[in-house]
Amino acid sequence: MSWYLMHRGWLDNPAFKPEPLTEREAWLWLIENAAYEDTVACVRGQPAKICRGSLSFSLRFLAQAWGWDDPVRVRRYLRRLENWGMIALSTVTKQSVITLCNYERYQSPSAADDTKVQRKRNTKRNENAALEATNNNEVNEGKEPKQENNTLPEWVPQREFDAFLEFRQSQKRPIKTAHARHLLITELDELRREGHDIAQVLNQSISNCWLGVFAPKVKLPKPTWATAPEKKSYGLKMMEATARAVSDALNMKEGVK
Repeated sequence: MSWYLMHRGWLDNPAFKPEPLTEREAWLWLIENAAYEDTVACVRGQPAKICRGSLSFSLRFLAQAWGWDDPVRVRRYLRRLENWGMIALSTVTKQSVITLCNYERYQSPSAADDTKVQRKRNTKRNENAALEATNNNEVNEGKEPKQENNTLPEWVPQREFDAFLEFRQSQKRPIKTAHARHLLITELDELRREGHDIAQVLNQSISNCWLGVFAPKVKLPKPTWATAPEKKSYGLKMMEATARAVSDALNMKEGVK
């Protein structure tokens, strides 16, 4: 990972208009105002040790410095940074102490020197690799190129596979390299192990104009509401019950006669 150094105080440059800081700029403010060496700060009138890479300010002060109207927003922002592993929060004399994670990794002068050394090593390695490739080309010049193995596994249907390659060609996304071909066969093998028919998989991709291969879509069962019997309303049920009661009463009356 590459990185760069920033001069302290650049956020207060008069070339910038005074305006509320964005969350990204608030993160840079924390980096800039973190202690670059162990120190002792006055926190609520009491001396408190602040380690390198840490800082201690009240939420109200941070809200004012960042141009944010609510200290609650500052608290939520700091909690989010803590959840992402960017800072660690602690409390000293009832005031939050913010410790920046990986401060030594990115702010140590030795890290910059190590990065320069690593960059030189990478450059030298790339130069050696390019020289070796050139030498190999000179040695192999005039020899017949090695034939690639394009044999398909027995479980791959030749006709559907060729049709899929032709489809990719028509979409101007051909499978040119042997590595890309190998990746395609690997994906098909995974689908085969899951129990899918490879011919159906390839035909599905062609018919749907898909550049990749996927498991065949399964038809969903008919919704239960489409086959379930119609539910009767409460009023209809009461009417039917009343009708049955009247019918039973008439039948009993006729039986008495």
